[in-house]
Amino acid sequence: MPEPGQKKTVLQVLKSLRGLDDLKQLFWTELNYERENTSLSDRGWPDATRDALAGPPLLLASGGTGGDFHVIYNRLKSEDLPRSLERQVVNQLLKEHPYALLVFSNEPRTCWHFLNVKYDNDINKRRIFRRITVRPGDGLRTVAERIAMLDLESIGPDLFGLSPLAIQARHDEAFDVEKVTKDFYKELANWYFWALKYVRFPKYTPKEADGHDHIAVIRMITRLIFCWFVKEKGLISGELFDQRRLDELLDGFAPEKDTRKESVPQWRPVRVPGQGPGR
Repeated sequence: MPEPGQKKTVLQVLKSLRGLDDLKQLFWTELNYERENTSLSDRGWPDATRDALAGPPLLLASGGTGGDFHVIYNRLKSEDLPRSLERQVVNQLLKEHPYALLVFSNEPRTCWHFLNVKYDNDINKRRIFRRITVRPGDGLRTVAERIAMLDLESIGPDLFGLSPLAIQARHDEAFDVEKVTKDFYKELANWYFWALKYVRFPKYTPKEADGHDHIAVIRMITRLIFCWFVKEKGLISGELFDQRRLDELLDGFAPEKDTRKESVPQWRPVRVPGQGPGR
């Protein structure tokens, strides 16, 4: 972990997020929250909820007047991040921490959820949970942009008189689904126009009147999105989205010598140095 005060970019921290020290670097140094690092009591919690955690919740950082906005870290006793378990923990924490960002990791700390619960004056109406996921191999540029919005200095440059409600409002904005959705479609369009120039299909694939593969590229991207959705559900291997692993699996692939049936898609990722959407 860098020494206190040694700045990195949010994207750099997220790419190397493997443990508690990295999380502290993110909030204490990059996002300018106050250091806390205090265990919270889980007294009175249902046994099933307490047993879902590998340890008590940790008040990692705070912000705003009186330090009333809290960043709370929770390590689930699980290889994945079941949303049902997260919800149980959140429902307990919100009773004492109405202004908060909840951070969850799996037990190995290889997958992370930054969880926002949209604010409402009536705690019983706080049922809109939004998550940002961070894990190895995922594209993190857009994620980093959203997390960077949580920087306290960007909300109030002098950090004086910053109310916890103002911080909560910025968090609600950063996790806004409509904005993230617009960014997704913008990124998707960027991928389409990039792929249109560089992806090559078999010679027998019909082309459009302008000589490009518009329909084929659209079909490829939509199928990849579907595969990603299925992967997110844990139904197919993540290796399909690991470029290094794909390079191993497709080593020696020669389209001109391939004798497989035409019904099998003949394509592989094209790597063009310095080209393509950033990650």
